[in-house]
Amino acid sequence: MRSAAVVHVLGQSNWFDAARWEAFNIRRERLASKARSKLVFWLDAEAIGLASRSAPDLWSWRGGVYSFVSEAVPAGAHTSATSSGDITLDARIDRNKAFRSSLYGTDTRSMAERSRRVVEIKAWLARHPEAPDELKVSPIDELGRLLFSLGDYDDALEHRQHIELPMFHRLNDSRSAAITQGQIADILQRCGNNEEALHILNEEVLPAAERIQDIALIVNSLYQCKTIRLNCGGLNNQADAQRIAEELKRSFELLCQLERVDGIACVGSLFGYLLVRSGFVNEALPVLEKAGAAFELLQEPDQAAKLRELVNKLQDKVQ
Repeated sequence: MRSAAVVHVLGQSNWFDAARWEAFNIRRERLASKARSKLVFWLDAEAIGLASRSAPDLWSWRGGVYSFVSEAVPAGAHTSATSSGDITLDARIDRNKAFRSSLYGTDTRSMAERSRRVVEIKAWLARHPEAPDELKVSPIDELGRLLFSLGDYDDALEHRQHIELPMFHRLNDSRSAAITQGQIADILQRCGNNEEALHILNEEVLPAAERIQDIALIVNSLYQCKTIRLNCGGLNNQADAQRIAEELKRSFELLCQLERVDGIACVGSLFGYLLVRSGFVNEALPVLEKAGAAFELLQEPDQAAKLRELVNKLQDKVQ
């Protein structure tokens, strides 16, 4: 059967709730690898806000967001459609330069394009101060990502702390608030404020992620904690080394549960090396083997070969 080039996804406004968007978000890579059709979602303003908050990784893959307004509607009568600003904010992004992201997003546009985009979004927000929060979610979140990607950490921190985080609190969106807290911790870490970053992750982000049982957010937060501890020389301190091992162990287990191949490769190799360093060779072998298989699936043969070589050497020693 020939597959369609474009699939239009339609339904009532409540057809996709937060749980379904989150499930779609988790399975996005598997779907993208098997489905060759372009997906066109028909959503109202409320559903757009829900999708961008509940499936941020999937949302960042979008090629554009378009508003359709009848020309017969008198000027000023279509506030809900034009207030989103998506026709000017998103329609001009070339699909090949759209976001390709992890939980926190990676923008592949040039610095000049991103800088122009910052000006566009700021101008739109200034022109629409009374727009409802649901319609400002997408541009405000993108502005934070842009400032971060441009290395403007002071403005990015100010934006995340005093504009974006309060918005998600007003919306009672605990997941997006927790993600924003994680992004704040990331900025603080890059600015050298490791202690405050760890505090936010341990006291704000992880407890929120545990409450809502967001496995992807738990994994990312644990990985951030591990990175900060390693950068602070954590392996030289027995207590920190133990925490790093625990964080990696839980991250690896959750990534296996999610079947996240990229995470299994990255976290598994680090966890395996740490187990070997600590003398737990038997425990390290299956972890390194899984990580090596994941690198094979990611088509990174050099990394896979290194892990196979290490596994063979360790097996010889055990025998």
